[in-house]
Amino acid sequence: MIEPTEGESKAELDRFCNALISISCTTDAAFPAPWLRTAKFWPNTGRVDTVYGDRNLICTLMLPSQMAEEQAAATA
Repeated sequence: MIEPTEGESKAELDRFCNALISISCTTDAAFPAPWLRTAKFWPNTGRVDTVYGDRNLICTLMLPSQMAEEQAAATA
């Protein structure tokens, strides 16, 4: 769904819709080659740690003092 905003004119939205229509008329991106219609491989995907990473956030930013030490070591 496209939600119009006050910043875009109707002509610009029409141009965008025409671009999407022309893209949809092209070859399906999931099957770019004819032989892939029978041999397409869809890998299984899933979460690595179920929901552990979503529930237990870890800050990976360094403290300013650690950053200063690393910069000093890199310039030395």
